[in-house]
Amino acid sequence: MFFWSSLLYVSRHGAIHVKLTGRQQAFLSEFLDIYWELGQNPLRYAQVAERLGVSEITAYDMLKVLEKLGLVTSEYVVPSKGSGAGRSMIVFSPTPEAHALLDELSDGLDD
Repeated sequence: MFFWSSLLYVSRHGAIHVKLTGRQQAFLSEFLDIYWELGQNPLRYAQVAERLGVSEITAYDMLKVLEKLGLVTSEYVVPSKGSGAGRSMIVFSPTPEAHALLDELSDGLDD
């Protein structure tokens, strides 16, 4: 049984999680699939956009929403020498909470 309060809920195991819309949940699930498929390296939003068939701004905006909810982190990295223009780029990685949330939600489907 879940108790909803704003964007947070307490699961039957007592864990506190964020409440996601269906679209956010699907995006996060796909993001995690891509993350695992590509070797658990931080992802550029352009990679995510291309794989999901959405615009780059859509991917970026959704990743920033998920970051505010504590489900992904972002960081700026500078490409290594000889690998491009040298401008920094923003990359995203899932947090442990993202994995736990999707595990919890998929467990709820089995009940």
